[in-house]
Amino acid sequence: MNLNWAEGDAIIAKDTQTNRSCGVIPGAAIGHITCTKNNLISFELPAITEANKYSKRIEGRCTAENFAANFKLHPFVGNNKGYIAGSHFSKKFPEDFF
Repeated sequence: MNLNWAEGDAIIAKDTQTNRSCGVIPGAAIGHITCTKNNLISFELPAITEANKYSKRIEGRCTAENFAANFKLHPFVGNNKGYIAGSHFSKKFPEDFF
């Protein structure tokens, strides 16, 4: 399990029940890691409906282990420092997105 992500890394959602329950369609959109402090990962990711329509933007935080279970690095998109934030988002993933 990769627990060494960098702020700004591009991510995509894995095909998990948690992601689908939160409105995240696996692999449908590219998000980014925004903060990695205190064993938490904050990230932003567009939520895409089954009809490939943008519905909302998820901005959340979770433990590194929960992040590893639900997301992975995008294989073709590199790091973008423009997404780095100084602090974590307040909403918890997945609890605040069901």
